[in-house]
Amino acid sequence: MNILIVDDEEQIREGLANTINWSAYSITRAFTAENAWKALDIVKTNSISLIITDIKMPGMMGIEFIQKAASIDKNIKFIVISSYDNFDYVRAALKLQVIDYLIKPVNISELIQLVCKSIAYVPENPVVHVADQNYLQEENINEGMEVYSPLVKRCMAYVDNHFYGTVTLGDLAEAMERNPSYISHVFKSETGKTLTEYLNELRIKRAIQLMDSSNLLLYEIAAMVGFESYRNFINMFKKSTGKIPTQYCGK
Repeated sequence: MNILIVDDEEQIREGLANTINWSAYSITRAFTAENAWKALDIVKTNSISLIITDIKMPGMMGIEFIQKAASIDKNIKFIVISSYDNFDYVRAALKLQVIDYLIKPVNISELIQLVCKSIAYVPENPVVHVADQNYLQEENINEGMEVYSPLVKRCMAYVDNHFYGTVTLGDLAEAMERNPSYISHVFKSETGKTLTEYLNELRIKRAIQLMDSSNLLLYEIAAMVGFESYRNFINMFKKSTGKIPTQYCGK
């Protein structure tokens, strides 16, 4: 199994390729490309299972690249790496074959979790050893690696890919081709959370990522992660963290 890392920043591209022991996750080779055109050449001549790509690159934007790569091999999955000011591009990418996105600087444990999720691989020793660089760190990734049924995994993936918009139990049930009551029961039984609780926790997590890495205003962040009102965002944030957003980041 091969992966491809596409980023015009050499430090990030080569850092991800060379400092993670990819073989520990059943990955044979990590190809790299500094632009979309070289990446497409690699896709044409090699079997690539997963592409980790920047969303904003010179020459060809990540969205167009994802579309072209998917047209070559429809089975390729994608993880997007984005700067905070590229959220509109990320939103468009999530409508394609994109598993999730990460905000720079890359959190290595989250990246490995997404890689394992995409290839359905659970490492026996989930400790990632990487070089001492400011965008990578050694972390244990046991957290968040719970085993769920295929149906609940599909439900979680759907929510993960649609959290920025309106997500209802009816929407989820229709996507899963199941009865809403059944989806509600199974999801709560396995995760210990209702759909609304899971959705709000995910939105707050994404909001914190943006708060930590951007200069966006809080009401802009609230809208980006799917909260229809700023007041609701404040209430959910305090419920989740014990603080209101302004106390958390001083904005």
